Amino acid sequence: MALHIGKLIRKRIEQAGMNKSEFARRINSTPQNVYSIFKRESIDTDLLWEISRVLNYDFFQHYTTSSGSFLNDDSMSHKNASELNKELALVKRETELFAQENRYLKELIRLLRGRTEGLPFDLPEPSPKPVEKQKLPLKKSTHKTTKSAKLETQKNQNKTTKTAKGSSVKRKS
Repeated sequence: MALHIGKLIRKRIEQAGMNKSEFARRINSTPQNVYSIFKRESIDTDLLWEISRVLNYDFFQHYTTSSGSFLNDDSMSHKNASELNKELALVKRETELFAQENRYLKELIRLLRGRTEGLPFDLPEPSPKPVEKQKLPLKKSTHKTTKSAKLETQKNQNKTTKTAKGSSVKRKS
């Protein structure tokens, strides 16, 4: 059932023992407007704030849950206990899986740290906080990289030229 704020306001005015004219005067309105308020299913928040102040009653509590979040059709207040327990079990299982994955990743890092000798980079030490993309520092290497080996091969090929007869001749450098 939807909240009908006008009916709640009328009920609270009657409980306070206040007549409609006095209430209208206190909210700086007319008695005709008060009757209009009683018919409303929704109301402007500024007006509701003023009505709450005049009647010393928090009408906003009808729009929020006990935790302070706003109610809507998907609110947990509409779910029964078994549905909530199922959701809780799923969240717990998901948390366990994340923890297990975290342990596996830490073990992989530990194992990889022991196997980095001879690689052209060092694995970075773990940082206490997440880091954006980290570049792996390159080690100085005595062996030639693939790119430099290709360049040297190309230089050697350029030194050799073909003659008109198809034989190769080595140029003097």
